[in-house]
Amino acid sequence: MDQGEYERKYAGYCERHEVARKRLAEIGELRLERNVKRTKISMFLEKLADSAELVTEFDEELWYSTVDFVTVYEDMRMVFTFRDGNTVEIKKCEWRAA
Repeated sequence: MDQGEYERKYAGYCERHEVARKRLAEIGELRLERNVKRTKISMFLEKLADSAELVTEFDEELWYSTVDFVTVYEDMRMVFTFRDGNTVEIKKCEWRAA
């Protein structure tokens, strides 16, 4: 094999290696995120299982463990985004101001 062909093959292998290394790093980050999410969900389920009764009053810890954020719009709509990615939209006619 001549030097030019060797360098082309080597450059191709280096490029493939770099792409695979980056993908492996992405997968590692994704795995870490999913492990953290699994741990949070497990803690939440344990908290619910330890509760002997239905939740009848506001529980700040429960709120923070389930709701990621709430978006309030000018037209009085609220969109609750939960930590699992689900959303619930509440329109003004569905809630009353206290």
